[in-house]
Amino acid sequence: MVEFITLFLGALITGPNQVELQVQGDVAALEIRLDARAVATLHGAPWALEVDFAEELLPHLLEAIAYAPDGGEIGRASQWVNLAPKQTEITITLDRDRSTHGVEARLSWQSLSEDNEPIGAIAVFDGEPLEVRDPRVVPIPPHDPDRLHHLRVGLEFPGLVRAATEITFGGQFGDSVSSGLTAFPVSLEALGELQLEDPLDIFRAGNLISVQDLASDTLGINPNYDGLSDTNLLVGADTLPLATSATV
Repeated sequence: MVEFITLFLGALITGPNQVELQVQGDVAALEIRLDARAVATLHGAPWALEVDFAEELLPHLLEAIAYAPDGGEIGRASQWVNLAPKQTEITITLDRDRSTHGVEARLSWQSLSEDNEPIGAIAVFDGEPLEVRDPRVVPIPPHDPDRLHHLRVGLEFPGLVRAATEITFGGQFGDSVSSGLTAFPVSLEALGELQLEDPLDIFRAGNLISVQDLASDTLGINPNYDGLSDTNLLVGADTLPLATSATV
């Protein structure tokens, strides 16, 4: 298992910065990637390094990938840097036991509110609800690793604060592909008619679902969004300018 000890939630980061990670298990190598480009490989403690985020203030994706002695991937963690934070953000990390082939989803969350412990949790694996006894660890049922699988997790916090995230793993995607709700242009052109979708059908019927915040000067919230019959978060007719970001 690998997790970031250094978290950049809500901070604006440029230039060289120290990054520290926590690693457990039989990890022979830890590859660090910035924006999908390998910047370093660590082979033992201390699991720390200096990462150069450059002088220009831009969004970045920071990743850490753990490899076993036989070269197989056994863990992965990631975080966005220089994006406007959501009130609560959930991260799912898959922990695979190579001896028993068992898989657990380990959850961590960052919150800008004082009430940081969830009061409710729900998980859905391939369309089937899972029992969640501990919101930090969700055992994954036996499954075919050669097929794609989908895990969606929702947490509820005091004050009617809810957050959800999901990953797709297995098959051609290997361990995991995360789903996020932050968009920014990655090409040399602005994004036109931008749209984000977020189905929230994992929450119990009768709950009020709405968009709480949109960090953008150019995008508009879809007033009809309810997470069920209408899953489009944005109006869909606006443009996200180059070198800007938007977080819902």
